[in-house]
Amino acid sequence: METNNLILIEHFCLQSEVDIAFIETLLSHGLIEIVEIKNAKYITPDQVKYVEEIAYMHLELNINLEGIETIRHLLHQICDLQQELSLTKSKLKFFQD
Repeated sequence: METNNLILIEHFCLQSEVDIAFIETLLSHGLIEIVEIKNAKYITPDQVKYVEEIAYMHLELNINLEGIETIRHLLHQICDLQQELSLTKSKLKFFQD
């Protein structure tokens, strides 16, 4: 696998001022996935914003990891419900016309 689009965890931690141990904790809680190539650990670009959000909630807002898991789950449910509502509105509009 090419590492062109992957971000080395050490570089991410330096840039975002997040401790590597925190990333490992996220991994052990199943909140993120990493890619390991030749003993180097990477995160994918699409996970960067997610990890930054988790780090902010944990480090700045003092929310524990279980709370973060709950928040992320609820946000995912809200997104699903918004999509369902949008679909329902479009179907309703179809029948009203």
